[in-house]
Amino acid sequence: MGVRVRKRGKDYYLYICYKGRRTAKKVGRDRDLAELLARKVEYLIACDKLGLDIFEKKPTFREYARAWLDLIEHDPNRTSNTRQRYEELLKKYVLPSFGGTPVTSITKKHVRAFFLRLMRKYSPGTVELIRTVVAGPLNLAVEDEVIQANPCYGLTLKLKKKTSPTYDVYDVREVALFLEASKRYGVTYYALFSVLFKCGLRLGEALALKWEDVDFNSGFIMVRGSFRRGKLSKTTKTKKFRRVDMPPSVKEALLELHKKAYSILPGTTFVFQHPEKEEPISQNTVRNVFKRTAAKAGLRAIRIHDARHTYASLLLSSGTPVNYVKEQLAHSSISMTVDRYGHYINFSLDGPPPVSVLDRLTSNSNENNNKEGGVKP
Repeated sequence: MGVRVRKRGKDYYLYICYKGRRTAKKVGRDRDLAELLARKVEYLIACDKLGLDIFEKKPTFREYARAWLDLIEHDPNRTSNTRQRYEELLKKYVLPSFGGTPVTSITKKHVRAFFLRLMRKYSPGTVELIRTVVAGPLNLAVEDEVIQANPCYGLTLKLKKKTSPTYDVYDVREVALFLEASKRYGVTYYALFSVLFKCGLRLGEALALKWEDVDFNSGFIMVRGSFRRGKLSKTTKTKKFRRVDMPPSVKEALLELHKKAYSILPGTTFVFQHPEKEEPISQNTVRNVFKRTAAKAGLRAIRIHDARHTYASLLLSSGTPVNYVKEQLAHSSISMTVDRYGHYINFSLDGPPPVSVLDRLTSNSNENNNKEGGVKP
């Protein structure tokens, strides 16, 4: 039995244990007040005069979910995108089932039934993400000693492990068809899609590019940040800057875009800037154009992130050393590259990369396309 004062997020809480029952009471941001109230509760416990009515209101899952999200927001190892993704999962899948339920009332039986419903409708990867946002708030309740154990753990029901990802990639002919069709939407999208397919940047990384990041003289791009959901981050997904080689055709496309951008709006900051705002084009807009471009080219629809996978597959299948591809993609290790793209590897683990391999391959493909009649109308 006893009382403890603990800070959670910006607020102080009293954690009270009395006659085998536990509860947490939010005091606010005043530590002195929290300590004063703790001493008062300790006195009442010592005199056996603490009313049991303080245990009637149990903290709900929604309260702990908010506290858990606040902790993630202040975690330097988590990005704002991670918090936003978790918050979306909670609102869509979890809170409708558990939001108003006291954490002390959530049992293994409830959790098992919840996951069984999810497994009938969603992929193992999605279910595993949802498990994370259910277990996180309940772990916090365990830390606060409001519940004895997390009901997400020790289930007879075993969630399927996330399977190795599969990618739908274009071959060199399809890349050439796609880029040719993208010219219909202007030099901005032709240059952007060239960067995605021929430099392997993530969409957010490409949209965050500024003209100062493009070195036309040395032929490379410095990847320093990311742009997603209208927010510019000064770090990449891996928290590291990286230098990515720029094939001649990408350089040519970016030079054309630079000339056009500065003729319309001198002092343009972002490479792929919104025509009416001092910020990059939105990701949703780019995805829509990407989808329409594939249709115009007569190609099957793929995800825009598959452009990055296409980049890796084309390099590795053409004999580009794995270590070079690993550095260009900013993977943490060669094993990560091999795990994801091992079935494409055709040559060596190390050594100099082929000169402008993507330009050479797509150039040959363009010659074949011209013979076959080019892009479908």
